[in-house]
Amino acid sequence: MQKHAGVSDEEFHEILKSHILTPRFLYTDNFMGFFNDRKEKLLQRIENAMNKSIPRGVVLAEDGIYIEEETEE
Repeated sequence: MQKHAGVSDEEFHEILKSHILTPRFLYTDNFMGFFNDRKEKLLQRIENAMNKSIPRGVVLAEDGIYIEEETEE
């Protein structure tokens, strides 16, 4: 992709960063690092836009009862 665009390494890194990507995770084929890094950066942008914090821990689902829909026979 970089060769096709005809940009330097530095320019390419800046393009990746502008898309909230950390180049080192891509170059080291570290999917979990890439995924977690990008997730955190996106959450931070949302927090800044909303001026509210987003919980990072596990969120437990509320207990509830599943009610089956009645079917017409």
